[in-house]
Amino acid sequence: MRTDLLAPGIGIDLTRQTSEIWFSEVRFQSVPQSFWVPREVVVTSESYGWLCRSIHRYSDYRVFTVETQEKIEPPKIKK
Repeated sequence: MRTDLLAPGIGIDLTRQTSEIWFSEVRFQSVPQSFWVPREVVVTSESYGWLCRSIHRYSDYRVFTVETQEKIEPPKIKK
């Protein structure tokens, strides 16, 4: 997947920015379905005449579960 900055940033000298994301399918033993998760993200920016590139690589995904409980009570009215 790729995204590009449509117009330069107002108030900052960001003239160009591109983000590229590569996904990989990941399967976990505890979950029946597979997930498509980011494998690598490359962000290229041009600002103040400088070209910067950052590369992010992801691996070793883990599954965790969360349980929540919501308790709603009417507000207490002070007399």
